[in-house]
Amino acid sequence: MSQPAHTFVPEDLAEARRRFEARKLTQDGWIWPVLRPGMRHGPTIRERMTEDLRRLVAGGCPSRPALAKCDLFALGWTTGQIATHGDRAINEFFRAKT
Repeated sequence: MSQPAHTFVPEDLAEARRRFEARKLTQDGWIWPVLRPGMRHGPTIRERMTEDLRRLVAGGCPSRPALAKCDLFALGWTTGQIATHGDRAINEFFRAKT
């Protein structure tokens, strides 16, 4: 019985998922090719959440100066994604600001 030319290992699958979900440069600028609820790769989810948080802060809302996880939910993130990655994305956002 012949062996397949390549057998995927978990790292290969994670890298493939990262490349699939990562931001892409198009003629119209940078896009995220996968809708938020469809994303599965943790580091890419956190990268996009952090970008969303930056955009929320840059947009400013004087009557509501604090960020909350419900802001991520309003953008389309699922409760599971927020529960798993929200705190870390918020921490990464504040770490990048200092």
